[in-house]
Amino acid sequence: MQRHADVLAFLQKIPGTRPLAWAVFLSGLVLLSVHLWHDVSVFKYDAEVYWLMAILPDAVPIEYMIRGYFFPWVMGRIAYFFYHLGFNPLAAFKAYSSVVFALGLGLLLPVTYRRLADGQVSWLRSLLLVLVVVAVYPGLIIYPLSDLPAILLMWLGIYWVLCCRDHPPSDAYWIRMVYALAAGVALGAAYNTRTIFLFAICLVVLAVVLQFHQRRHFLIYMAIGLALSCIPQVLMNQKIHGITSANPAVAFASQNVSLFAQQLAWGVTVQRYETAIGPDQSGREPSRPGLIYADPDGVQLTKDIAVAAYPLANGLTTASSAVTNVSDYLKIVLKHPVDFAALYVRHFVNGLDVRDGTVYVRESSPDKKITSLACITLVLLSLLSIKAGRADRNTLVTTTPLTPAQFKPVRHSYLLTGALVIASLAVVPGAMETRFMLALLLYLWVAGIGHASWGSIAAELRRYGWIYFGIAVVVYPSFYFITENTMESLQTPWMRNQF
Repeated sequence: MQRHADVLAFLQKIPGTRPLAWAVFLSGLVLLSVHLWHDVSVFKYDAEVYWLMAILPDAVPIEYMIRGYFFPWVMGRIAYFFYHLGFNPLAAFKAYSSVVFALGLGLLLPVTYRRLADGQVSWLRSLLLVLVVVAVYPGLIIYPLSDLPAILLMWLGIYWVLCCRDHPPSDAYWIRMVYALAAGVALGAAYNTRTIFLFAICLVVLAVVLQFHQRRHFLIYMAIGLALSCIPQVLMNQKIHGITSANPAVAFASQNVSLFAQQLAWGVTVQRYETAIGPDQSGREPSRPGLIYADPDGVQLTKDIAVAAYPLANGLTTASSAVTNVSDYLKIVLKHPVDFAALYVRHFVNGLDVRDGTVYVRESSPDKKITSLACITLVLLSLLSIKAGRADRNTLVTTTPLTPAQFKPVRHSYLLTGALVIASLAVVPGAMETRFMLALLLYLWVAGIGHASWGSIAAELRRYGWIYFGIAVVVYPSFYFITENTMESLQTPWMRNQF
């Protein structure tokens, strides 16, 4: 017993001195182990495009140049660096991506959330967050996709915004301006990597206007940072497409079509979309890698509103040909608000059902019922932990004499929180891919782990146990009913028994 006590004391002593460094080290090992376990050696579809843009940009066809430059450019520079040192680019990608994601998930997110909402930080909490991400979304670790890098860039930008806001006014003025400039660069890079983060940037700007004393100076420096990160994209668009714009998807503008509007229109008849990879039982690659889960009510709605439609798959239709901009889509929504509200609920629920966390599926999603229930359980546990942790904090505030500096309320703090999750909420109307919900789920996991406390959760359940039980009784059957109906609506030839 004494020996075990000594070991425990030793382990506690290490994180007590440098807890986050310890967390980053362990997280890096976990992430590298995931790479070695899956042993991906060939990239396909979006991952292949990003990889080619990074190491062989001249080999990428112009029609694929609708993605931002920042993510593949950084990845390419790192790959070339290791290549000149004698390392294989693919092996180098597995190593440096493990380090970057370990720093982001194990260090950046917990520290940012602590500044944002007083979450607790420890090496064990950071490691637990990494394990949750690896368990639910391993595909976003092992493939060069832009989802996780864009989210980390957004968290980094908001961290620097918080640093600028909370920096003592008595210190050097230029330090705050450096934070503002860095925040602009990070936010611009996040937008360039995933354009849906434009909504998040708008919320950050609004938060600055409402929270900062020297808001004008900060906005100027942040705008300079945004411009610095967007200028290369503007030059690329001018050279390739002849259009001066910072939007990576500017190619659609030449066709007078909004890519975002097209995705919204597609979401009317498609409530879930997956990408298949690998041979089926016959040993052949699927002719159509897209696994489309139709929305029967959406299909009927499309017919009822009599929009111009074109075939999609097996008789499916979509409003895409009638919707060329967001205003067209909104007109249809306003005419059928109840139908679209129900459609959005189905999309949202399917987004939380991460059965395809490998991104490129090799197994049948309809058979992963346990995985599905585990996903909603993680969400509910995170919400319970957040509620219990904040209730415990509020009790501490009201029962303990504290100085204003210890619990200083920040006006409109919800805006920065919204900036971290709005990317997921904004894509709910479109055809849902579960990786699009990473921004929301990641925030819930960070917050849930940051507020997790056995004592506060136990106290919360003692006070409101029957309420939480009633919520579970409603949520689980509803979640199961919606997701199982979706699984029954798989419309592509590569059906479940073909795996």
